[in-house]
Amino acid sequence: MKFSVSDYCAGCASTFFTLQYGLLPSAIFLLVYFVLKFVVNRPPSKRERVKQLAEGMAKRQRERRNRE
Repeated sequence: MKFSVSDYCAGCASTFFTLQYGLLPSAIFLLVYFVLKFVVNRPPSKRERVKQLAEGMAKRQRERRNRE
């Protein structure tokens, strides 16, 4: 698993929450952070992938027609 700079920043914030407020707020913060990260970065649905593929094929076909 590859971690980004924002993941390390979240770890620093989690450490601060642990030292300042205890373990529970830190755990809640990390849970919310990684759930939001998963929701934002999830792969597109099958319908969206098919739509993107169809758009790409149509674009290539238009380019081919324009060259001829």
